[in-house]
Amino acid sequence: MASKYFNINDFNKIDLTRNSLSSMQLVDSRTARGEKDIYDVFLSHSLKDKQLVKQIKHYLENTCNISVYIDWEEDAGTARDDVVDSIKDAIKKSKNLLLLRTENAQDSSWIPWEVGYYDSTHSADRICILLVESDEFNASNFKHEEFLKQYHLLEKDDLIRFINQGYAAVKNFHDGDNRIRAGQYGSAPSFFGDK
Repeated sequence: MASKYFNINDFNKIDLTRNSLSSMQLVDSRTARGEKDIYDVFLSHSLKDKQLVKQIKHYLENTCNISVYIDWEEDAGTARDDVVDSIKDAIKKSKNLLLLRTENAQDSSWIPWEVGYYDSTHSADRICILLVESDEFNASNFKHEEFLKQYHLLEKDDLIRFINQGYAAVKNFHDGDNRIRAGQYGSAPSFFGDK
């Protein structure tokens, strides 16, 4: 049965070869080095998922025309002592926070801080979790960290709706709540096309 959440293989379809990367168009040229006034998405993630993060950013920016903040890309070269201030500034400038929840994410010390800071400066309805399953990690063995239970898991076809309108639009569309709970994992069509 197909998962209604993303699988790591869904993102393998996004081509990040040298030719693809050289033709990438930034949504706004001011995104370089954290100079953009507003980002559609602050992508909170584990650095261990760097390749996956690049693929998701490429998809969101080039297919969906959504600007994405990634600290190690947007603020490359920031002095170590200034990293926290740069991230705080980017969080304040971001309309949404998307937590990339992978097996690696549970070991990140930055993710809880970023989510907590975003939650203290924005509406919690602007925070959602993008669960990316792999052979070793899926919804059935997802450790339900207590702080994550107040946020919502995005189904595959909810991603763009959330980014454009917030979780309230996703909740209204489904006419219900999609917080992290056991037993709600079903099937849905593939976000990147049926296999």
